[in-house]
Amino acid sequence: MVACGLVFASAVIVMALTSYFINRFSWRGVHIVYTEVIAVVTVLIYLLWMFIPLMSGYKGYLLPIHLIFSYLWLTAFIFTAEDWSGQSCRYASPAGGSCSRKHALEAFTFLAFFFTLSNLILEGLLLHRYGLQQQRENEEAHPHEVQPMQRVAPIQ
Repeated sequence: MVACGLVFASAVIVMALTSYFINRFSWRGVHIVYTEVIAVVTVLIYLLWMFIPLMSGYKGYLLPIHLIFSYLWLTAFIFTAEDWSGQSCRYASPAGGSCSRKHALEAFTFLAFFFTLSNLILEGLLLHRYGLQQQRENEEAHPHEVQPMQRVAPIQ
């Protein structure tokens, strides 16, 4: 839940900064609009999903969603890095926008990607652990049954 909260917090900050640029400047480039859409969708989705892992029957089923969002945030980070990294920040659109805000947007976009990737890894570990637990329970319930992996090839 903490990792989902960090994704949520990063997405809120990214949403606020991109909203500032969209509201203050008339320039509406594809990269800034994409970043805004990903931030808004992440805030809405993660607001609901933050509490799902608290359920007792949760087994890590949000893995595909975290995979999708990690790629979306990676793309947003690449867009912001291409637009505002280095010395071109002052002259990049929106012209006149402060470089500190542009760099903050770039940093929090990376953090959103990083925490989404962390969620992905945690979900994978949780799903793997659940699979091992199910296998152990199955072996305990049927101790004399030969498991498919334990069969020995016939001697010829």
